[in-house]
Amino acid sequence: DSIDARSGRQTERKARRVRAAGKAATNVVSFKFGSTGRKKRVRTQEVDYSDPLRYLRSTTRATRLLTASEEVKLKGLKEVIKKWNLEVYGEKDFKIKNLRKEIEQLDLKSEEVGLSEMEVLNRKNYFVELWRLLKSKDALRFQQSRANWLKQGDANTSYFHACVKRRGKCNAIKALRTDEGWVEGVHSIKTETV
Repeated sequence: DSIDARSGRQTERKARRVRAAGKAATNVVSFKFGSTGRKKRVRTQEVDYSDPLRYLRSTTRATRLLTASEEVKLKGLKEVIKKWNLEVYGEKDFKIKNLRKEIEQLDLKSEEVGLSEMEVLNRKNYFVELWRLLKSKDALRFQQSRANWLKQGDANTSYFHACVKRRGKCNAIKALRTDEGWVEGVHSIKTETV
């Protein structure tokens, strides 16, 4: 009797927490990746699969295997994400090249006859988009290099340490020229500068 009452209270508390958080009932899904047999666990809600970001934000953990219809939905989601990735992040070099051409054409036109207000606004928008793409490309390269460094490790630690030591020696102040002449030594240089 007490076990049933306890489980009933726990269920009631859980239902209250879900309602209080404003969460809808969710389906829990897990699926395997590759030949390693690792399982990925996600929590799914009724999701509009045309919005990949909303779907990805809604995923957390799961406890059951996918059904055939869910596999089909995930395959469709994969295609949507690939298309979205290509539109947002893909072909950056091509977009950058086109923006530079547009800006160059507007610059040439401005030297010859001048630009209308609309063309000036377009040129400004092209520059904004160009800088956004260049920053994004730079950030992506930095992330990739950082990921490679973390993945592969730093196999040449002694080399980099030697480079830092050499640079420190080059940057060290060994003598300082003052009105009275040259001052040498750490203590003398400190007293002259401070």
